[in-house]
Amino acid sequence: AEKPKAEKQFLTPVVAVAVERGELTATVSTTASVVPTRSRLLETEEEGRLHFAKEWEEGAFVEKGTVIARLDSETLEREIERSEADLRLQEESLRINKKSMDSATREYQILQDLYSKSIAALKDVESAQLSMERAINTYRQSKINLEKAKSSLEQLKERREQLQVLAPFDGLLV
Repeated sequence: AEKPKAEKQFLTPVVAVAVERGELTATVSTTASVVPTRSRLLETEEEGRLHFAKEWEEGAFVEKGTVIARLDSETLEREIERSEADLRLQEESLRINKKSMDSATREYQILQDLYSKSIAALKDVESAQLSMERAINTYRQSKINLEKAKSSLEQLKERREQLQVLAPFDGLLV
């Protein structure tokens, strides 16, 4: 005769259930070093006092282009003020030289007309022509000086814009 099979005893109770879809999580503890995929040391070309845009906390997320800080450069601000004053001076100089040129041109035209009627001397016409040509050259030089002053001011303002420390890419501040 056959011996009855003995039931096996398990230390952990086993229960059979129907299979269902669900979330499975597992946790692994380990030691590692975290290295960013990219990083950048933020620097400026100017010297000055650094002022943060707000009170940043380490690990704060910033988007690309966010103003992190700004440098105050007293030297650069003085240069900008001088350049703005020079620009105003060059604009006024151009205005005055335009009037001088117009006046000298009218004077020359009048004397030419009088000369054609034998009322004015040739030396007066030649003198007026020389004065007109000088006034035209002075006016042209004033235009050049005004453009130089504008360009100089633009360059200084661009330098001031570079005093802003911007986030070069999306990331965390460390």
